[in-house]
Amino acid sequence: MADESAHRELAARAQAGDKEALGRLVATFRPRLCALAASRLAAHSVRHVDVEEIVQETHLRACRAIARFAWEGEDSFVRWLGGIADHVIVDAVRKGIKSRSVPLGREPSADVETASRE
Repeated sequence: MADESAHRELAARAQAGDKEALGRLVATFRPRLCALAASRLAAHSVRHVDVEEIVQETHLRACRAIARFAWEGEDSFVRWLGGIADHVIVDAVRKGIKSRSVPLGREPSADVETASRE
């Protein structure tokens, strides 16, 4: 229970603009966020994205959106971060698909993985 009140206090300070409080809060839940991101990347068979990239981008987006966070119990912060991570993963997948696409009328070069080459 002491952890929950401390986390709630950190969340309130972060929403008031305290970046250090947000950093401490994210650091507290970082192992769970890493595990969550890794499992979601695996579930989507995403190999071209590093978990650390997802965690870092999630942290950046959390900094920008902390004012919209609503405390609803101990797990609410992790659920909120998980939602942000989901969006980061979707964006990364889309970016990966775009970077691997080949304009119509051109044959892919030998080093580009296509569906048939996989």
